[in-house]
Amino acid sequence: MQRDPRERYRLVEHVRHHILEDGSAVVLNRRTLEAVELNVSGSALFQQLLPGAPVSLEALAGTLEATYAVPAPQAQRDALELVDALVAFGVVVPECSP
Repeated sequence: MQRDPRERYRLVEHVRHHILEDGSAVVLNRRTLEAVELNVSGSALFQQLLPGAPVSLEALAGTLEATYAVPAPQAQRDALELVDALVAFGVVVPECSP
């Protein structure tokens, strides 16, 4: 499914996280009491969501391109895959959601 790269996402209030020494992250959904570990690149994208302002898929993909020299098409797929996983985990929602 093709999505608008300008689509924006934000963290929900019931999320907690811890960035580990190696740059990876542990993310906790406080409603379900489930945790997930993100690798270093996933953690870098997750950290973009931390300031609270919604972030576009385009910006997340740009981080992968700039930081890890990932080609644009792959960066877009990877950013979308991570966002979809975080939405399914219940810690990220599209900007228009309450």
